[in-house]
Amino acid sequence: MSEEVKINYTPIEKALVNLKTSAQAMDYDIVDDCQGDNMLDMITKINEINHLLEEVLSTYQSLLLDHGQSTVEAINQFVESEQAIASSIQFLEK
Repeated sequence: MSEEVKINYTPIEKALVNLKTSAQAMDYDIVDDCQGDNMLDMITKINEINHLLEEVLSTYQSLLLDHGQSTVEAINQFVESEQAIASSIQFLEK
C-alpha cells in the first residue's frame, strides 16, 4: 500500500471562513412598523410577516454558524485520527 491519500484542507477552511463571514454579515433590517395613521388589517399582517421573517433569518444565521463550527471540529478530529493512524503504521513498520 504505497499510495497515499492526501487531503487538502486549505480550500475547506477558506470556505468555512467565508461561510462564517457571510452568515455574520447577513442583514435583516426589516421595517419595524409601517403603521402610521393607517390601521388596515393588511398593515398588521405585513408587520406580523416581517417579524416572522426576521426570526427565520436569525435562526438560519445561527444554524449556519453552528454547522460551520461542527464542520471545523469534524475536520480537526479527522486530522487527529489520520495522524494517529500514520503514527501507528510507522510504529508497525519499524
